[in-house]
Amino acid sequence: MKCKFVLLFSLALLIPILCETVWATTYYVSPTGSGSACSLSSPCPLVTGLGMPGPGDEVVLLDGIYKETLYIRKGGSQNAPVVVRSLNRRKAVIQVATGPLGRVWANYVTVQGIVFDGWKTGGNKGALRIGSGEEVTLPEAVHDVIIEDCVVKNTRAAGISITSGEHDVIIRDCRIESTGHYEFWGEAFYLGSKYYPDQTVYNLEIYRNEAIGFTENGLEAKKHSRNFSVHDNVFRNQVLWADYGGNPAEGNDGTITLDGHSHTVYNNVLHSNKCGMGAFLVEPEANHRVFNNVVYNGVAPAAAAIRMKDWSKTWAAGQHPPSQVYNNTFYNLVSHDVLKLNPSILIIKNNLGINLGENLPASETSSSLFVNCATGDFRLVAGSAAIDQAHSAPYSSSDFNGRAANGSCRDLGAFEYFNSVPPAAPRGLRVVAAQ
Repeated sequence: MKCKFVLLFSLALLIPILCETVWATTYYVSPTGSGSACSLSSPCPLVTGLGMPGPGDEVVLLDGIYKETLYIRKGGSQNAPVVVRSLNRRKAVIQVATGPLGRVWANYVTVQGIVFDGWKTGGNKGALRIGSGEEVTLPEAVHDVIIEDCVVKNTRAAGISITSGEHDVIIRDCRIESTGHYEFWGEAFYLGSKYYPDQTVYNLEIYRNEAIGFTENGLEAKKHSRNFSVHDNVFRNQVLWADYGGNPAEGNDGTITLDGHSHTVYNNVLHSNKCGMGAFLVEPEANHRVFNNVVYNGVAPAAAAIRMKDWSKTWAAGQHPPSQVYNNTFYNLVSHDVLKLNPSILIIKNNLGINLGENLPASETSSSLFVNCATGDFRLVAGSAAIDQAHSAPYSSSDFNGRAANGSCRDLGAFEYFNSVPPAAPRGLRVVAAQ
């Protein structure tokens, strides 16, 4: 009897999952679609198709240019998300010259392979937004959303925005390009709530993306945010808002700006960025961990490599551990200095190219330490002054390539030196296993 009971109980748990999967339906839409059949041979309009799906269903966008905002209001369930995707990778284009490009207002949603193009004037108030904003107040914070293999480009303001309590969101394998043409808040990623603790954004993973030509910041985590994992991304060719015709006195902080608390930023490449303050702006005493990043070829006016955020302290003393900036490589920047440092609440150690004790200063971080700076290959060579010179135990015992310390202690910077043939240098976006 006990075995029969277990079998029946297991079947009872399995049946809802099977129902959500077996009966899944695909709805096809096109820019010239009509009617409500939503089939491949008779596609329907975008707005009609997006009103159709239930858990486990998908809405497939046929190739073409859609001159309307993509609004996702119907979501799925934990085991059966709604998928909204391009039939052919990046061949379905949402192109809107005024207003938002995309909105995800439902839970358990995956968006794949779609291009969001603002034509420079579209995409205000967050071109692609997940969750509530000024346009709508939702009954609950949106959660369990995946944005993957999408393109967001030529936007009036920020590229991807998540600001009103959303959580458990993944953004991966996307390209965010040319954001902030008409508003200086042109971040590639604008994340968290600035004013409201009850709208804290948390549990975000952002990886294998490429952000290009953004203004203000590449990624900004606001005051009410926590537990972001930002890794294996490329942030490059940042510009000042003035470069897009804006007021030269406005806009542009750092390449990555971390307010909130408990964010990890690692294994990213930042290069050729024209930032106003520094590559990293870090809230102190906030349990942030910044490690194994490679930063090179900075462009003026950048006043520092690392700046401690000091103009509006967020957390009371002792509420969170000190933030840490460990084992990063900085090369050929406008400034290799640290500004506004309080070493009791922001710990900066074991970095290459940082003018601060317990780091190797820029004057000693020459091209001779690395395999090939011209190609962005900052692996160490034999005899490098960085080998076995870490001053204290780092936050991470492994390097940019995932290899553990080789020797008496970790080397300075993002890479460990090995006597054998070193692993291949990263080229573009590295492939890592999804977590």
